Amino acid sequence: MASGGGLLFLGSKSLGLDVLKMAAVVVPGELKGVVTVDDAADGRSVLTGFKEYCSETRLDLRVLNRSEDLAAVVAELSPDAVLVSGWYWMIAGSVLDMAPNGFVGLHASLLPAYRGNAPLVWALINGEKKTGVTLFFFDRGMDTGDIIDQVELSVGPDAAVGDLLTRATEVCCNLVERHIGQVLNGTALRRPQDEGGVSYGSARTQVDGRIDWKRSASEVHNFIRAQSHPYPGAFTNLN
Repeated sequence: MASGGGLLFLGSKSLGLDVLKMAAVVVPGELKGVVTVDDAADGRSVLTGFKEYCSETRLDLRVLNRSEDLAAVVAELSPDAVLVSGWYWMIAGSVLDMAPNGFVGLHASLLPAYRGNAPLVWALINGEKKTGVTLFFFDRGMDTGDIIDQVELSVGPDAAVGDLLTRATEVCCNLVERHIGQVLNGTALRRPQDEGGVSYGSARTQVDGRIDWKRSASEVHNFIRAQSHPYPGAFTNLN
């Protein structure tokens, strides 16, 4: 069992696994545990990858089935800071208070734009010419906490979401490499978000991929590229 202090990781999916591996390189010996979710039924799951990596590196891995179980794990491991990437459950304020140097996460937008769900998908659907990645502190709102750093990404007119995900993953790892040491020791610089530029993205399901042919050609083009691989894809019905 890991002793208190150090860094705890929460996350899932390939992005989360890449971020975890970067953190392990940047702050060797400081990772006290890894928490992921049992998402084996999800086509994008890399749960096996998490299990293999944590076994190879002898990291304490916890696989949760319920969001309610997170509080007990954080209380037991008692980390100084928590790094979050690919976590889809809201974290209670009482849990956020357990890490003295805070919970920090990565969000694939230039916050405060596209707070919430599927930020890259919504950015492409809306034909944005730029987006980015933000490293920020969690607070009790949805993606409303203080910003540590942001990196802008240009979006070409034919860029597909898979290409954008690849670029965003690289930026996420770079941000972790640059800042996680300061987060861990409590010296990370932070600034509040500008509430003047707030927008939100709602959660999406497979049925939301139905194409509306009443839209313009450019809107249909954006809609299709926003939901291509690794997502289920846009679709239509004939007769």
